[in-house]
Amino acid sequence: MTIDRRARVLSIEKWDDYVLLRLACPSVGRTARPGQFVMVKVSAEPFPLLRRPLSLHAADASGISLFFKVCGLGTEILSRKRDGDVLDVLGPLGKGFSVSEALRGKRVVLVGGGRGAAPLFFLGGELKALGARVEMLYGGRCLSDIPLRHEFEAAGLTLACSTDDGAFGYRGLVTDLLRETASRGPADFVFACGPEAMMKAVAGWARKE
Repeated sequence: MTIDRRARVLSIEKWDDYVLLRLACPSVGRTARPGQFVMVKVSAEPFPLLRRPLSLHAADASGISLFFKVCGLGTEILSRKRDGDVLDVLGPLGKGFSVSEALRGKRVVLVGGGRGAAPLFFLGGELKALGARVEMLYGGRCLSDIPLRHEFEAAGLTLACSTDDGAFGYRGLVTDLLRETASRGPADFVFACGPEAMMKAVAGWARKE
């Protein structure tokens, strides 16, 4: 069910251009599934007019979390919100990932690039609760592109990171890290979210495997 609700900002955390926004919005949090998103009205002013689509980083009965990168006027305005501010949120929207009993006990690898890692945190938690063996591969161009690494670790998910410049973790693309990880044993399922080139490479690798 699609719900239009007012959400109150609980906290906002920033790392350079990346932002983690936690919102009190129980009606959306209770019905959300991993992979879904919300449409956020960033300002009460007529400009910018259009809502911004943002993946759900986390959701529960108390509300939702949104992780995004500042890349335009809308996200810039959103990044300036403060505790107690109220946002107009439409959602949850989209079909989301397929999470079923077939994943119980399976080795599941999550591949995220940059801000694309946002919905994989939500998914990883659901898979772990289901009983899957979850491994998160988190890649970025440099260390500042993987700010969520501590959140994945705190959630008890097995984490491996990669950076293009080798500043942290595996040196190279996260898709290269995927191939290396898979060489130590096949993955039963792979979920991915990130830049289009990364998604294409993961899909190509999966077809061959």
